[in-house]
Amino acid sequence: MKERLKKFVKYKKIGQNKFESICGIGRGTINNMKNNLTIKTLQKISDVYNDLNIDWLLTGEGEMLLGTATHVNPVANNAVDVSAIVRGFLTEIAAQREHYEKIIAVQRAHYERLITEIAKSQDVRKNIVGGALSARV
Repeated sequence: MKERLKKFVKYKKIGQNKFESICGIGRGTINNMKNNLTIKTLQKISDVYNDLNIDWLLTGEGEMLLGTATHVNPVANNAVDVSAIVRGFLTEIAAQREHYEKIIAVQRAHYERLITEIAKSQDVRKNIVGGALSARV
């Protein structure tokens, strides 16, 4: 995938740093990537460069640019733009991720409040027990 992304950047006749800046991804993302990108990064690239065939970027299958080839759905015998489907999935996954991150943040805050309350109750018990022990001594 890294080499395909480099090929696309070269095709656009811009440097990797400029590409990363335009997409809003971290500087050095392309050079530092192994052979995959996060969904968030793919979404950012896809949003800026909607002519890039994400199916090609992910799998190497098809053409680099959208509109230069179609994919055939053998069930419906209709031309299907797989890249548009992948973009839809990426959008859906990004929305789900945001949703679950919000739920996790709420749960984390709830657990932190519980832990604080437990710690306070343990401190109260220590003070009560400590006071009772010191009264006996």
